Amino acid sequence: FSRRRRRRRQQQPQQQAETSLSAWIDTGVIVFLPRAANSLRSLLDTTTSTCQLLCCTQEGIQLKYQQSSHQQSLPEFASQNANSIDLYTHVLNALQLQEAACDNTTATKRYCQQYQTDLPQNVLELLHQTLSPLPLLVWTVPTGTFLHLGTTGELMQFLSITTTTNDSPDDAAQSLRRHLASNLGLTSWLQTQTLMESSSSSKTDAMSSWPGVVAVESHLAASEINIGTGSVLEHCFLHLLSNDNSQHRIDIGEHCLVSGIRTSGGGKFCLRSGLMVQQVTLNMGGNMVYMVLGVLDNIKTTPCEQMYGVSFSMLLRDTGLSEEEIWPDSTKKKSLWNAKIHPILPMSPPSSFNSLFDWINELGQGPNPDATLDTNAKTSLQLWQQQPRLSLADIRSASHAPSEFTYRARLSSLVRSASTTLQAKDTNDDDIKQTAQAFWNQHQRLYNLRRVLISRQHTAVPTLRELGNNDASISYAFRTLDEVIVDAFEQRNYDICGRAWMLMSAMLAECVTNATHVLATEQHDTASHQILSSSFSDTNDMVSIVDHFATVRDNYFQQGGSRAEGNISLLTELIDNSERLAQIMTRWCVMGGQEEKSLATRPTTQDCVLDCWVLSTAPARIDLAGGWSDTPPICFEYGSSVAGLAVAVDGTKPLSARSRLSPNGNVVVLKSEHRDFQGQLLSVDEVELDQLNQLKGYNNPSEKCALLKCALVILGVVSADQILSPKETKSIGSILAEFCGLPRSSTLGLQVIVTSLLPHGSGMGSSSIIAGCVLSSMAKCMGIRFDSSPTANKNGLSLVQSVLALEQMLSTGGGHQDQVNGLFPGAKLVHCQPLEFPLCLSIDSIQLDEKFEEELNDNLILVFTGRTRLAKNILQSCLRRWAMRTPAIVENLKGLIDNALAAAKTLSSAFSSSSMDQLGRVIDTYWQQKVVMAGEDSGVEPDLCSRLIRELKERKAIHGASLCGAGGGGFMVLLKCAHVTMTQIESSINDAIGSEDARGCKVYSCSIGNEGLHVSTLPVEVVGDDSFDVAWLRIK
Repeated sequence: FSRRRRRRRQQQPQQQAETSLSAWIDTGVIVFLPRAANSLRSLLDTTTSTCQLLCCTQEGIQLKYQQSSHQQSLPEFASQNANSIDLYTHVLNALQLQEAACDNTTATKRYCQQYQTDLPQNVLELLHQTLSPLPLLVWTVPTGTFLHLGTTGELMQFLSITTTTNDSPDDAAQSLRRHLASNLGLTSWLQTQTLMESSSSSKTDAMSSWPGVVAVESHLAASEINIGTGSVLEHCFLHLLSNDNSQHRIDIGEHCLVSGIRTSGGGKFCLRSGLMVQQVTLNMGGNMVYMVLGVLDNIKTTPCEQMYGVSFSMLLRDTGLSEEEIWPDSTKKKSLWNAKIHPILPMSPPSSFNSLFDWINELGQGPNPDATLDTNAKTSLQLWQQQPRLSLADIRSASHAPSEFTYRARLSSLVRSASTTLQAKDTNDDDIKQTAQAFWNQHQRLYNLRRVLISRQHTAVPTLRELGNNDASISYAFRTLDEVIVDAFEQRNYDICGRAWMLMSAMLAECVTNATHVLATEQHDTASHQILSSSFSDTNDMVSIVDHFATVRDNYFQQGGSRAEGNISLLTELIDNSERLAQIMTRWCVMGGQEEKSLATRPTTQDCVLDCWVLSTAPARIDLAGGWSDTPPICFEYGSSVAGLAVAVDGTKPLSARSRLSPNGNVVVLKSEHRDFQGQLLSVDEVELDQLNQLKGYNNPSEKCALLKCALVILGVVSADQILSPKETKSIGSILAEFCGLPRSSTLGLQVIVTSLLPHGSGMGSSSIIAGCVLSSMAKCMGIRFDSSPTANKNGLSLVQSVLALEQMLSTGGGHQDQVNGLFPGAKLVHCQPLEFPLCLSIDSIQLDEKFEEELNDNLILVFTGRTRLAKNILQSCLRRWAMRTPAIVENLKGLIDNALAAAKTLSSAFSSSSMDQLGRVIDTYWQQKVVMAGEDSGVEPDLCSRLIRELKERKAIHGASLCGAGGGGFMVLLKCAHVTMTQIESSINDAIGSEDARGCKVYSCSIGNEGLHVSTLPVEVVGDDSFDVAWLRIK
């Protein structure tokens, strides 16, 4: 390119050579004509497996990231694998020049040698071979001039050129600046309003009051405003008017640059001449940084000669600062670029600029420039020293541009709105004040929203109504969530990402509540639905997902969907998909990563159990206290503690699974059956599979035997990729045989049958415990060994982790105590610490006093209410409110954990006459906490149950009562008083709810299950899949 440029220069007319100080500058637009554009596209075709430039584009990097096995975030992966192709160096220098004399092979070799340290050899060869046949044509403007805006001073001079006049004629550069500024429409006060209270007037003509000052899209309001000539203000919100009688002033010296400063509520803003200050939002927990320098400071000079517009030696002398404080990293090259002098501060509440920088205003001022700082300045210097600080180099990577763009867009809207108000009749300064105050309040709420999310605070976030119930407020709130989601995902903070998606759901649901939709006239936006659903095909590309989601969402609200008749089905889909994405993030947190992988070791042939039923049995569970704290994401965001019991029902372990591998079989038969306590079959679901594609939809909980299908994936028999791959042609039987280590020509059949004696929706953890039975039975059958864990007895915890993974795969969202309290025997306290990924459980067994256990076995009663609980709806309500961190739910969660610890303390104590009363109070407290957790309108407390508990309490028949699990129906656990019989309980039920409602109720005895999960092989004579004997489940 440089050779071509020189050759063109030699061809210019003679008069151009007379300008000895001119130089050719390469600038402007580079146009790739169709042939060249198609050649570039061919290099970047990511659909071809031979694309050697895959790592040269954002799309290619993302594709490579998805194809690779790694534990890195996308930015980390990109920094290590991206190939940076430079437009001038690599592309233009590969194009054909007219004077090229060597053949193309020689030219390619020379090109590769020249740039061998920049890119891999194969990439350089491909670039040159593709581009070298294309000619490079340069259009020149011999009489053109060039304006450089590379420093703060040059930028300020350009912005203020239309506000200044010179006695002497403009030189060529000055003339160009004035010409460009005039044609760009730059004025001294571009979309800026001022509001000043004084004894003479409340409104001022800014342009006449401060000639030579440039202010761009800013709001200034104070008792007194003074701005020096040559100063530039941009994107500032300085609203210093307050209701007190004190004077609040803006005092900016000459030739200052003030950018992005935002503050409200009184005080002062003072800046001496020759300084620049910029406020920038950081991606560090919602904080911000003040950057302060001298306008003429050189940030690259080494060693540093000038700082804050004074000599560096004077700065050290007058302040007592040391070089070690400014460059704490002991760097040898000490310049302003790496000087840590810019303090980090919380965005809300905003810190006063002058409380930190009064000392800088004093430097080199007054009649004696050698004087030391006064008392106030020293105080501000001490505060500055106490703050964590960043360098310019740090800020470049830590700044958060999206937040700045959002702020500037909102400020621009405010200023334009205020300008319209000022032009209207019957308006006064109070109207502007109210508008500005509303802007500031929303600004603070949005920053608080971001700060609370990023710093993982258990603090309430504002509702849409609190943020401002209008379209603009809704848009900015959603945009803030979009930014948090993308930032958190890139940092692999999936818990933050998940909470933001759930908040999105809660806010959208609030819009449904506020909207007046008419279902009869509902019109389906098919295109929007397709855009929304297709965007989730690759969850790794969160940027694209957010973009698609935001497009559909914003289009909905722009069409008036938030207030008038709208497409409620589309809004519902937005809600469902935001919760779906939140659930995916939760699953990744539980599993500690994105991959759906087996937690078990691969079997060997000799470990398999062939042609014999392997039976797993387990008790049910009763949660005594602390439930809900164990539910993801609550458990890994806040921590959890749950006290519970493994229990037999009517002397039976009511949950079981049995599996059998059949040599030479070629199908998988999965069956889920419900029986009564006498073993009679009540209902059954069955599927028969011989091809992998029949497993599609395995993670859809509404599919038949979905839990059993997921177990095949969790155990590693098949993978999600295999199920979805159109190229997989193997039968299930051959895949199963290969997995179990049999010869390639072999096949295996598999039968898995789960049996529950508990009705659906029991609330006793049946689905979670059955998952443990299924996995343990299939694992024993196939010779799989779960990894052991030091924090629980052998094989136990890894099985629990596998159950957790299975439930997350099914999107059922169960808590970890469900399976733990059934798979492990007796009484126990299960807890986990926050922010441990993958989820890590501790299981503390509680040794019961012999008398205490006897009393519990005599007085624990289960009552099936006859009502099917709607656990998913209750869970949805709870998780939305948890994402909002309403004060009631956060306080209640703390109470849940405290109550679980109280339950554990009661159970582990020696039995006394008050033990049952104490435990009853724990259970009663727990029930009230469940109601608070789910919410009043969630259906957690059916009227029938309330009446029953109230009647039993009035008759002094029970110590305490609670619905099992999430509530809403299912089983109720009663701790009856010793003098009350089972018959009396049944009579009380009839009296309390009436004989008709009581017909759906049934009372069961209950005892502590001192045997948890048990795995055994049935006798070989048990062959048929219809064989079942309830004696297998009886407590021996």
